[in-house]
Amino acid sequence: RMRLIALKYMELFSQFSPYLVGSVLSGSVTDHSDIDLHLFADDPEEVERYLAGQNIPFETDTVCVRKGSEFIDYTHIYLEEDGVPIECSIYPWEDRRRATKSSITGRAMERASEKKVREMIGSMVSTGERLEE
Repeated sequence: RMRLIALKYMELFSQFSPYLVGSVLSGSVTDHSDIDLHLFADDPEEVERYLAGQNIPFETDTVCVRKGSEFIDYTHIYLEEDGVPIECSIYPWEDRRRATKSSITGRAMERASEKKVREMIGSMVSTGERLEE
């Protein structure tokens, strides 16, 4: 179910080259999991204007992340769909071809494009896996 919601939002955000990351991608979902999407834009306000134009309610926050010896502020947008929280991290457009490194492990994060998520959902349906969570 969470992958289906993620796909819906990836389609909505297609102009921002979305990637799914985190527990919904890996399948290690818990009761506290949210959907984590990485979006790319020259200006985070592009995403905010887009959502406002679609009349989709959202909240924003600035998150400071350490990259090597420097600290960089990133905009995060928070949405909700059917009780499921969705967190969208916005990165500079030029970073879309570079895998984001985990702030926990320091290694490149596994991520999936809209096409990959669609394939994952298709294989779940064909093998009869439960789509509940």
